[in-house]
Amino acid sequence: MKKASITLLLVLLTVLPLMAADGLINVQSDFSVKETTARLENILKDKGMTIFNQINHSDAAQKVGVELRKTRLIIFGNPKVGSPLMQCQQSVAIDLPQKAIIWQDNTSKVWISYNDSRYLGRRHNIIGCDEVLTKVEKTLSGITKAAATKEYTATEHCACQGTCFFVVNDCLRNRLGQTARPQKIAGAKTESLLL
Repeated sequence: MKKASITLLLVLLTVLPLMAADGLINVQSDFSVKETTARLENILKDKGMTIFNQINHSDAAQKVGVELRKTRLIIFGNPKVGSPLMQCQQSVAIDLPQKAIIWQDNTSKVWISYNDSRYLGRRHNIIGCDEVLTKVEKTLSGITKAAATKEYTATEHCACQGTCFFVVNDCLRNRLGQTARPQKIAGAKTESLLL
């Protein structure tokens, strides 16, 4: 009986953390929590996303006498993408706007974690919105990798008449798995990197 109890405990200790992470995508960052958060916010703004809030969980925990490794939450979204998902299955609204946590683990590694769009599709039984889910998946992957990785930094060069172009290195193109190219935004004097 004692052996069975120990075995059950070991199984639960192994399985429960895996279950808790179901549906999360984790991207390791080359930067601190503070810098990763700032980079992610800047990229989200550059992509036209609305940042609804940022919550510093570790500061809030400290105020009530609880020690928590650095953990920040960014709540963000774009109604042009979220609204069509809600048209397909309104219950997905409970998971929107999108959220990303930037956190430090017990070995001092920094991570960005966010909900896998395919997991949300399964969770809410979203049917007929594969194109939107794919767009969300690719966008979140590109944004988080850009925020977390030094290799994703594009160099900006300004040409004549105030128009700026982003020089994208081959490493960035290869890591994105597609041809990254500048895209002119109507009415803007800058070029934005199309991911």
